[in-house]
Amino acid sequence: MPVPKDYREVDTDNIQGSIWPRLPKFYETYLFFKITNKERFRQDLRGILDRGLITTGTECEEHLTSVGEFKEACAYSRREMPENQREPFTAINVAFTHVGLLKVEHPDVEANFAMALKDDPDEYCRDRINEGLFEKGMFDDLVYEGADNPPALDPDFRAPPDNETKTGSERWKWRVDGVFIVAAHNARALRRKIAILEDAFNVGDVKGSMRIAFRRDGRVRPGADRGKEHFGYEDHISQPRIDGLDDPPEKGEPQACLPGYIFCGLNGDPNRRRGPKWAKEGSFLVFRQLDQKVPEFETFLEKKAWDPVEGIPGTNYKGPHGPAKLGAHLMGRWKSGTPVARAIDHDDPALAFDNKFDFRPKKSITRCPFAAHVRKMRPRADKKHDIGGEDDDSLEPLPEPGNDEAIDEGQREDASVILRRGITFGPELTDEEKSLKKTIEHRGMYFTCYQSGIRDGFNFLMTRWASNSSFPEYKTKTFPDGPGMDPFVNQRLRHDHPEGHISLYDGANKERTVKVDLGISPWVDQKGGEYFFTPSLRALREQFSTESLEEQSQSQSPTEDLPPAQLLDKIKQLEQEKQALEKAVGYAGLIRLDFLTRLNDADLRKLKHQVRDALERLASDVNWEHWREIIEEFNGKYGFDLLYDSTGLFEGISWSDWKYIHSSTQYSGYHRTVAYRNRLGQWCNNSKQGGTGEDGSGNGLLWLTFIVQLHDVLQAYKPEIH
Repeated sequence: MPVPKDYREVDTDNIQGSIWPRLPKFYETYLFFKITNKERFRQDLRGILDRGLITTGTECEEHLTSVGEFKEACAYSRREMPENQREPFTAINVAFTHVGLLKVEHPDVEANFAMALKDDPDEYCRDRINEGLFEKGMFDDLVYEGADNPPALDPDFRAPPDNETKTGSERWKWRVDGVFIVAAHNARALRRKIAILEDAFNVGDVKGSMRIAFRRDGRVRPGADRGKEHFGYEDHISQPRIDGLDDPPEKGEPQACLPGYIFCGLNGDPNRRRGPKWAKEGSFLVFRQLDQKVPEFETFLEKKAWDPVEGIPGTNYKGPHGPAKLGAHLMGRWKSGTPVARAIDHDDPALAFDNKFDFRPKKSITRCPFAAHVRKMRPRADKKHDIGGEDDDSLEPLPEPGNDEAIDEGQREDASVILRRGITFGPELTDEEKSLKKTIEHRGMYFTCYQSGIRDGFNFLMTRWASNSSFPEYKTKTFPDGPGMDPFVNQRLRHDHPEGHISLYDGANKERTVKVDLGISPWVDQKGGEYFFTPSLRALREQFSTESLEEQSQSQSPTEDLPPAQLLDKIKQLEQEKQALEKAVGYAGLIRLDFLTRLNDADLRKLKHQVRDALERLASDVNWEHWREIIEEFNGKYGFDLLYDSTGLFEGISWSDWKYIHSSTQYSGYHRTVAYRNRLGQWCNNSKQGGTGEDGSGNGLLWLTFIVQLHDVLQAYKPEIH
């Protein structure tokens, strides 16, 4: 379990949950947007913050813990989960590109920067993020510094023709301003959540503050393949643990990384002193679309294992399981998640998700290939030169942390670590594709990751490690060819880039590898993406959003500052509103209304949004235990007071009474009507005459009646606040 909340180095109430621990999800949509009205967007963003729609790390942690899935890389968290057994959970996170942050930043930033430039023309804006790759974006980074081929990229992530001739802000205008990440437990809940979000920003309306430029829809694979990518390998294994946040690694696992490698402004962040203060506990988000060609990958494995002419020389990949072994050696793990470093020739499901290895002996070519994907992306002992020599065949366990300061120092992670997120997309492999051995349907992975710096994180991994045939270094038994490129994410996307290969053991010669050509991305098409920054909730509120004009006006004339005569009028108005409310509540009498007079307008607005959202959820998926928690939370926060009978229990009443209540209110709103009709029918099927407070149906109707009634009360009370 993670570090207790009071002792954490990261405020999980302040971070967005997609960074840590992760968004619980079965469905996930990325809404890439363009801001159409800067000031209105800032106001709308404040609105969703006030409604609690941006999901925090704490909220994700609590849900994952409650369903027993806080630990991501384990069989329980990857188990098959039918839709009707999933606990409801929806989430929204937001991130901005460089151009997007410029649009939503505080209005004073530009003016202050202009004044600073007058004093020092070489000054940089200390209220903005100064990360070169973030500013230029993925296209300019990986096309001009890397090897992305513009014609091969998705049009959504490709700059228009002749864009390279433009300078300054004109060069970035084609890019999106940001992305909303929306996650849910099923497709219906996802659609509702997206509708709530779009409604909050009036998308498609003349008053809209943004438009959706394009979207990407993903979902986890079905059944037993939950947690696997389309090639069939377990994903998101061996995530770095964060010091002062996650529980310590077990003996033999990589050491925890400093929090500043993932979160800006914290211990370990290389740019901690240079970045703006508001960037603290934010993180850079990388989005990259990877299209996967599953039949072509499987054909490659079979040909290289079995073909007498084009196959790999030697005996290492011969036999009926040769293709599976070759695939595992390219990935560095078997499809079960078992590391090749601990199970070289055969899968061992008992070691699935194991993380206790470090690739020693480092020069041996008979074990995990040097350029296997998991070794390229996290080289462990290959980059820790303090652990033995290159030819050290000793696999003696490392000393316990704290016993040898020099070894501890050499074991520590560096700033190249990233937190991997993302989700698969597209259908399962069809019978036609299997028969033709050719990809027809569009499928793959939306890869995302978080880090405190793109240069030290994603860019470094892609350009310096994955696409570098000489990394890891000092592997003399592979020369002159070198270890090779990462078989899955190398950037060999065009003919003028060095040809990709991987060096493998042939099963006989332990002193020299054989070279296996990879070609030009034969089974993974890298379609481009974008760089974003994910601010903390505090930064979203204080730096990138603002109160609406209505709220500003209200805050400038508080009730306590009114002259005596106006104050008396205000009291009279409140009394009249209370009387009107009492008339509006005519059918169950469960709510005492005096708590409303204790709410300021901001709290009242937030309550109205929360009740509306709750009613929308009640219209579909219901777990009464979960609903009881929601009501109790409302009660603790707003001071609700439910009326009970003399025994302390709420007693259900007869079917005819409930039917009358439903009939008398069925025209008050779609979600309200559907919620009442659905749950009423559910209750009647379970209990024809009535339910008591000790019965699940009776309790359910108590909470249902409370929410429906509160919804109606809030519609009548201060309708100008909505």
